[in-house]
Amino acid sequence: MDILQYIDTVYSEAIIFDEIEKKIISFAQKNSIPYLLPVKGKILSCITRLKNPKNILEIGLGSGFSTYILLKSTDDNSKIISIDFNFFRINDFFENIFKQLPEKYKIKLTVYPLNIFYALDKFMEIEKKFDLIFLDSTKRDYLELLPLLVEILDKNGILLCDNITYGNQTFKNIAKRSENYLQGVELLHKFNKKLLSYDFLHTCFIPVADGMSLSIK
Repeated sequence: MDILQYIDTVYSEAIIFDEIEKKIISFAQKNSIPYLLPVKGKILSCITRLKNPKNILEIGLGSGFSTYILLKSTDDNSKIISIDFNFFRINDFFENIFKQLPEKYKIKLTVYPLNIFYALDKFMEIEKKFDLIFLDSTKRDYLELLPLLVEILDKNGILLCDNITYGNQTFKNIAKRSENYLQGVELLHKFNKKLLSYDFLHTCFIPVADGMSLSIK
C-alpha cells in the first residue's frame, strides 16, 4: 500500500455523507453520470472554505455533487454560477436534487445550459470576474479554455481543475488506443504544461486519484 492508497482507505472509512449527498451519488451511479470523487470533494471544500469566495464559476454540473459541496462550503453572500451544455443533466439535477436543497442554498445558485465558450465570451464582454473557478468539463476543451479562464479569474483568485491526467493516461503507454483518444491525452498534457508556463499563476498539482491542479492568480 502506498501513501495515496493509505489516505484513500482512511478517508473512505471515515467519510459520512448527508442525505442529499447519498441521493446524488446513488442517482449518478444508477445513471452513469460522472461525479466528483469524495476525496476530491474534501479538497474542493477545504479550498473553498479557506478562500471564502463570493463569485464562483463551476464548469461542468455533472451530477451536481461538486455543486452541492460548493453550496455547503460558502456563506450566504456567495453566488455560484454553474454551466453545463447537457440540458438533460441539468434537468435531472433540478428534478432530483435542487428541489431538496435548503432555500438558503437555492438562492445562491444559478445554472445555465450553455456552451461554455459562448458563456465565457459573455462574461468577458461585461467584465465579469470570479474569485474561484472549478473546471470539470470536457477534458479536450481544457487547453482552449485556459486563456479565457485566466482572463475572467480575479486577482488572487483560484482556478481548480479536475482530472488533469486524463484518467491517469498522460503518463502511460497507450499506443493501442484510437487516434482521437490519443489526441485528447496530448491536449491535456499540453494544458498542464501551459498552466505552469504562466508567470502570473502559482500552480501546483495535487496527486490524488487522476489528479487536480490548483492555480492562484
